[in-house]
Amino acid sequence: MGAPSIPTRQQRMKKVFILGLTLGVTGGFLPRLQAAVLAYEPFTNTTGAAIIGSSDGYGFNGAWQTNSSAGTATNTGFGLSYTDAASNTLVTVGGAGFFQGYTLTNGSMQPIRLFNFSRGTNGTDGVTTWISFLIARQGPTGTLAGNPYGRGANLPHDFNAGAIQKLAIGNSSGATSNTVGLIPTGSATNLKGATNQFGGATNFIVVRIDHVAGAANDNAWLFVNPQLNVEPSTNSAGAVSANAFDFSFDRLRVFAGGTNSSTTPPQPYAELVVDEYRIGEAYADVTPYAGSSNPPAATGPLIITNRVLLPGAIILAGTGGSNGATYYVLTATNISLPVTNWPAVGTNTFDAAGRFNSTNPTTPGAVQQYFRLLTGGAPPSALVAPNITTQPTNRTVTVGQPATFNAAASGSATLRYQWYFNNGTPLANATNATLAIASAQTNDAGNYYVIVSNSVGAATSAVALLTVNQFPVITAQPTNQTVSVSNNASFVVTAIGTAALRYQWYFNTNTPLANATNASLALNSVQSNNAGAYRVIVTNDFGAATSSIATLTVTGPLVAGAYFVSVTNGNDSNAGTEASPFKTISKGLSVTTTGGVVYVRAGTYALSSKLSLSGTGGSAVNSKRLWAYPGEFPVIDSTGNSSDGIGISGRFYHLKGLTVMNAGHNGINISGNSNIVEFCTLRENGNTGLHITGSTDGVTYPAANLILNCDSYLNYDPPIGGNADGFSAKWQLGPGNVFRGCRAWWNSDDGWDLWMGTSPVLMDNCWAFWNGTNYWADPQFNGNGNGFKLGGNYVGTPHRLAHSLAFVNESNGVDQNNNEEGQTIDNNTSWGNKARNFNLNHGTNSTPHLVRNNLSFSGASGDSFRTGTIVTSNSWQVVSSPAANAGDVLSVNSSGVDGPRQSDGSLPVLPFLRPVPAGRLIDKGVDVGDPFAGAAPDLGAFEDGL
Repeated sequence: MGAPSIPTRQQRMKKVFILGLTLGVTGGFLPRLQAAVLAYEPFTNTTGAAIIGSSDGYGFNGAWQTNSSAGTATNTGFGLSYTDAASNTLVTVGGAGFFQGYTLTNGSMQPIRLFNFSRGTNGTDGVTTWISFLIARQGPTGTLAGNPYGRGANLPHDFNAGAIQKLAIGNSSGATSNTVGLIPTGSATNLKGATNQFGGATNFIVVRIDHVAGAANDNAWLFVNPQLNVEPSTNSAGAVSANAFDFSFDRLRVFAGGTNSSTTPPQPYAELVVDEYRIGEAYADVTPYAGSSNPPAATGPLIITNRVLLPGAIILAGTGGSNGATYYVLTATNISLPVTNWPAVGTNTFDAAGRFNSTNPTTPGAVQQYFRLLTGGAPPSALVAPNITTQPTNRTVTVGQPATFNAAASGSATLRYQWYFNNGTPLANATNATLAIASAQTNDAGNYYVIVSNSVGAATSAVALLTVNQFPVITAQPTNQTVSVSNNASFVVTAIGTAALRYQWYFNTNTPLANATNASLALNSVQSNNAGAYRVIVTNDFGAATSSIATLTVTGPLVAGAYFVSVTNGNDSNAGTEASPFKTISKGLSVTTTGGVVYVRAGTYALSSKLSLSGTGGSAVNSKRLWAYPGEFPVIDSTGNSSDGIGISGRFYHLKGLTVMNAGHNGINISGNSNIVEFCTLRENGNTGLHITGSTDGVTYPAANLILNCDSYLNYDPPIGGNADGFSAKWQLGPGNVFRGCRAWWNSDDGWDLWMGTSPVLMDNCWAFWNGTNYWADPQFNGNGNGFKLGGNYVGTPHRLAHSLAFVNESNGVDQNNNEEGQTIDNNTSWGNKARNFNLNHGTNSTPHLVRNNLSFSGASGDSFRTGTIVTSNSWQVVSSPAANAGDVLSVNSSGVDGPRQSDGSLPVLPFLRPVPAGRLIDKGVDVGDPFAGAAPDLGAFEDGL
């Protein structure tokens, strides 16, 4: 008979079969069964009916028959069911609560047989067979089986091939324990691990057989009452195995009933009820349960009795339906399509005998076509091809920003999306209605579209254009130039970005050059005052890029009448000229007249005692100058000197380009006035790098000293480290002392300390960072670690801090330290300090603090100000939702903050803590009298555009 398969999914259909047809090149059809269950015997006969000759299952090429002797096999009316430990219920014919089964009655206990299902032979080695059935003991008590004989005929159930028993599932001869196990040969003594008491309960038996090529290599496992939704492991508890045998079979036999004549008195064998035989290739095939994707059984198998191929059509005929019930014929060329999406091609009703006959069209050009017979439910709605209802639209973003395209479509499920780029390239993992590009780059610019498809068609969206604007990127930096006086110099930059690019060149301390707005900068007939650092900022509507510094060195005549010192090839008996220099600095100074110049050539000058600069060195317009030779960096090493490295008690001295290190006390100590210390480095001294202090004498006290573009770092007074600052101006001070463009870092105490200073000090465009860090790993270390300490010990002096940075100091960024006068704090940035960024809440102030245009974020504790402080237009006042944060500056990466200065000595130009152009910090301040570029000053230390 023809045997339709059970479909792999059936959610809403009462009865369904699948017939698959493969189209050959000649136009003929070959039947192709899509089977989930290889064979199925549901036992659907009515109560009391004989089963001999019946064939109500499928997958077997034969009907039930008796063995060699007469006997009866009838429907008992008992129904068997099974629910596992996880509350999954086995699907059976007839619906929940009513099942059919059989008992056999025969005095000599002969089996009934179902032939011609071959498995494990004739080329089927290498496959797995799964078998399941329900079994229950009924009737009188007694053993489940009698004496062994022949081919294990007294077993309740076996699979047999030829004259030798290959596999039996039952209990051993004469057993009284009512157990079940695997018996690999005809000998009942080879029972493998009895596993379950039968009693009167129903048991669900599952057997797995792995057919392995070669003789006696097959393996078998038996499981009793397993969980339906989880395939049992061969190592699971209770699993019984019989391995290394041949388990081929070609028939199904069932034994039960009769009388055991070997007992005294003779005892009836227990009657058995068996139900729901299934044979399949997978565990799920033989364990269908309600609600699973396993195929539920039909109320009665629909059987194809005839199929005839006609030009353009196929006739399907068969039995198994219900009188007068309506059926539908469904078809598809893709078997993976959900059954609810198969369209109906015909409908009719079963006749009085439950027969059907339907002529159905075939699909022209189809290679394969599948048919289903549906009963007990309405046919699915017709499938609808996709239609784009929301088209993707053009997008414009800047490099690094996200870009998103959205589309929507109608049509039958399941809709599938695939996005494409430019010339039809499918985008990987772009299979949703939304296409998201997390960080758009220039190579993402182009055309995007999506194709939406389902099983019956496809739709292509409109093309959407992604425009990716590029902020400027410098691809070739300007390079250093060296020219002689009166010759020409030029700098060139190359940049890419979305047009139009705008250029502005700058000289030295961020001074914009007039008419310098091209990619190249030409300098004609340069002079010494043209020497310095040049950079360019390239902008467009989407951002800005700052070039690296290019240095212009202008060679030419030095100051006439100057003296020269060289530790490497000089001699104090020389004339002191450039060609014949002195050896020592003291010799050069001793012969230099008021307003003269001493050039110090490169090298290390060991000074075991303080170098003192006293008296009047020059005038307000012409100081006595101790300068590094242009382009060279001499070092004064004061190792062994317990005093200051250089002491300036006089006035009108100008030091430039010198490094002072290893002094036992301060690197440079200034007690005079009207002096300049420029482009000098103070490092690794035993106290403060550069210290200003003096007497109360109105003539000689320290006043009007300019500390310009100097660095001071790693100064340390061991072991505590509580005195060595980067820079200090303490105790008796005159007016007009200024620190400008200076840096202090890694000093053991503070960056700047104005302890008890008696006259105002200006700190402008200075940086203090990493101070108070125990760089020296001294266990007694106790440095303060403020960035800018603005006084102390209740001495009231109104200092000003402007356009400066304080970051990542061990204590406060800016600290009042009990100064009783109001401090002026304008346009500073304080970030990431380990106490407070701003702490101006000490003691009692006679005048209020002025705090204006400052930027503060990421301090360990909140900022604190004395009551009455005038706080105006600071970030915490004018920037909110969210508060000022790292997103408001170009970078919080401090790389380069301790790096080389520009050639003129000015601070390096970095993106660190600079405001984002056109961001929330721009033009948010108030005018405090300092230059600014926009409608109002920016917040923080840096003014965009200057």
